[in-house]
Amino acid sequence: RRDVARAKAATAIKAAQQVMTALIYGGIYDLDDSQRSVQDRFGLLSLCVIGSTNLAVASTIRAFPKEKSIVLRERSPRSGRPMYGALPYLFSKV
Repeated sequence: RRDVARAKAATAIKAAQQVMTALIYGGIYDLDDSQRSVQDRFGLLSLCVIGSTNLAVASTIRAFPKEKSIVLRERSPRSGRPMYGALPYLFSKV
């Protein structure tokens, strides 16, 4: 995407955040072959999934204000039939 290529500083910050999160999670969980380790793996996996989901949702929510004028123009009835509805736009963002 173009906006990612334009925002190199933001991309670098996101990458640094991911590395720091991985280091913190790696320091918290001591994984081996025991039953407790299996439970720790499940907890670690849960944290990673929740964190990834939050990151994706936050990125999508931040994109809406930037694209609002474009979407409103493309969906306006004065330009004829709207190009797409709200549901296809939402699916394209998620």
